Amino acid sequence: MPFQNAQSIITNALQFATLSFKHPAFAEEQEWRVIHRPLSDPSPFIKSSIETVRSIPQMVCKVPLTDQPGLNMPWMNLDRLLDRIIIGPCVYPNQVAWAFQEILRGLGIDPAGKVSIAAIPLRQQG
Repeated sequence: MPFQNAQSIITNALQFATLSFKHPAFAEEQEWRVIHRPLSDPSPFIKSSIETVRSIPQMVCKVPLTDQPGLNMPWMNLDRLLDRIIIGPCVYPNQVAWAFQEILRGLGIDPAGKVSIAAIPLRQQG
């Protein structure tokens, strides 16, 4: 059993290191990352469903950004958690930024200063 325990610990450490790797070009982004592995380690707080995105059926996991019964995190709400949304690089950054501003308004969050466009240029194949 000690070998299996060590193997499991090393495997998990390598998986989390791989999932947490960040390209140096994005060093200024100090975001939080949620690592959720629904098939191997499901959470009762994260709901998943099969949805079609861009004509591709896939599992979509939805992280509730509100306190849940049993979670005991009264500070957890989107307005407090969200510092800013960085858009890009993408083809239409201004339109995407506008859409996120409208989404925030719809959620009752003032979007002023919360949505910015990355200065990293979009690389396109072709």
